[in-house]
Amino acid sequence: MTDVVYEPQYALNADKTDYISVLAPGTPKSKLPHPMPIAITFFSGQGEEPTLIKVGTAYEAATHHREPPPAFGPVASSK
Repeated sequence: MTDVVYEPQYALNADKTDYISVLAPGTPKSKLPHPMPIAITFFSGQGEEPTLIKVGTAYEAATHHREPPPAFGPVASSK
């Protein structure tokens, strides 16, 4: 989980055909009020979406990383 965000900054490349991401030394950090995961991706074959849902549910149950948004509260248990 992270609570730090670096604001994106871009500069025109040398041949002036595209923008590139730059992060200069001393770039200010923003603090998020609620930490968020950096990234996670699950893939499956076509038609295997139910497997993805099971994997995601198992991951959340094992890690307890899910923090519900304040307006929504916890997800109801199916037990």
